[in-house]
Amino acid sequence: MPRFFTKLREVIGDIENLAFVTDRGQSIINGIAEVFPEAHHGYCMYHIQGNLKTRYRGSGIVALFRRAAEAYSFEEFTKFMGEIEHKSESAWEYLSEMGVEHWARSHFSGRRYNMMMSNNAESLNALFKKDRELPILVMIENICNKLQQWFHNRRAASQNCTSVLTPAQENKCFKAADVARKLNVEAFDEFRFSVQCALGEFFMLACSRSGHVSRLCSENISYLYYTAKSWRAAYAETIFPLPNESEWEVLTILSCSIVCCHQQLNCVVLDVKYI
Repeated sequence: MPRFFTKLREVIGDIENLAFVTDRGQSIINGIAEVFPEAHHGYCMYHIQGNLKTRYRGSGIVALFRRAAEAYSFEEFTKFMGEIEHKSESAWEYLSEMGVEHWARSHFSGRRYNMMMSNNAESLNALFKKDRELPILVMIENICNKLQQWFHNRRAASQNCTSVLTPAQENKCFKAADVARKLNVEAFDEFRFSVQCALGEFFMLACSRSGHVSRLCSENISYLYYTAKSWRAAYAETIFPLPNESEWEVLTILSCSIVCCHQQLNCVVLDVKYI
């Protein structure tokens, strides 16, 4: 496993705030600690949840664990962990000894966003389940072909996008704007407002910018990664069946001269010399 992470580091280089989400395999834990000591390491919530289901079935521990793991604040996390301890001290000890900084969003030292599970890896495993039975080179070629197809399709879709945000984020933005239009808003001053929701609850909204909701949503308060520009940049590179000739690793055990016979559309190997 350390060799895999060493090769991975050669490919991706040094990335600031790099975070891994894994299934807690010990070899993976050791490999990350050895090769990526500065990276943040999170544990897959689904795998922990599976262990809790087996050990504490029907006790409500799993639901409390999910709420504790997904909590954004220390206060919420502490509340749900207290309920877990009240129901089962052994479950509380199991989760605490694992290291809450690895599975709780509120305690994670890096930027985990909503990546609470290793679903992406599991989806790829399911996609290439049959390919894993093939010889290693054939399996890699099939994976490359699939990635080549994905990159082409998504590059084409992103190039046709004319909005500021990606289509999915644009839809979320407009839905939020529709909900906001139904709120009862009273202005305190230019930047502070009193808002009453449909349930009759009041809260204060402070806004440092002015403008229409749609303009704010699409241009001013959206994170860079949600924009169509970032979407296009993510798929800008082309995946070729073979790397550039300058990157080829030619085996030194065999030196040969190749003469291409263009008329016969094949190649003849001449002057084979073993070194």
